[in-house]
Amino acid sequence: NPAWHFDDSELTKPADRSYSQFRGYPEVEVRTGNTTNSYLGTPDEQTLTKTTYFLGMNGDILPGGGTRTATVSDSLGETVPDNDLFADTPREVQVFNGDGGARVSSEITDPVVLATTGSRARTGLPALTADIVATGRVRDLTDLAAGGVRTTSVSYGYDSLGRQTQQTDSGDGVPDMCTTTSYADGTTTWVRDKAAESVVSQQVCPAPGTTQAPILSDDRTYYDGSATLGAVTRGDVTRGDVATANTGGTLTWATTDRSEEHTSELQSHH
Repeated sequence: NPAWHFDDSELTKPADRSYSQFRGYPEVEVRTGNTTNSYLGTPDEQTLTKTTYFLGMNGDILPGGGTRTATVSDSLGETVPDNDLFADTPREVQVFNGDGGARVSSEITDPVVLATTGSRARTGLPALTADIVATGRVRDLTDLAAGGVRTTSVSYGYDSLGRQTQQTDSGDGVPDMCTTTSYADGTTTWVRDKAAESVVSQQVCPAPGTTQAPILSDDRTYYDGSATLGAVTRGDVTRGDVATANTGGTLTWATTDRSEEHTSELQSHH
């Protein structure tokens, strides 16, 4: 069934507000291919994709002034709140081997609210907020012909500005890999999106500020002629340093030209 949300528009007179905001359907099935068509006696195959959406119904105003509790479920049996900030965002996308066939794969996404950066009270309505929303985790499930499911996942971490600072890649039967990114901050010229250092280590990403180990690669970028890592004014790359060896946790560095590839895996010495 479709979802209808209480009208929270300030442009609608309070007396005219009703459950008139169409929020869509919780699950949408898309089929492609026409099986009535054929080539050399072989009919076209039909594909099926099922997408489960956040509709943003949790916290909706109920008659009498209460609030609604609404959740979204996935194929793993998990339920999460149907957050209004995630409305129209896919929770899960499942691909099937044709209409009526077995499932082939699924992708489950966990969005997160990083921060509320602004708020304004509204008479008779919930406060209007400005929020930073990002992807916290993506899990990819592959259904195996022999039975069972192979799972890979990518988890993300962010700083207070919403910049991605951590990424953990995990999967069944393979080592966890952590990539952290720090940024050059130009708070005078407001250049704040330039990566200063990217470090890759074989582990689940540790808490921010914790030293990574073992480090597999480390890449540093300098800007605008500065020899200080993290300094930036315009954001023009003028130098790149790459760690060429890791000796018991001590890195050996080489300066490279930016036209060269300098993210190769380190040589390890024990």
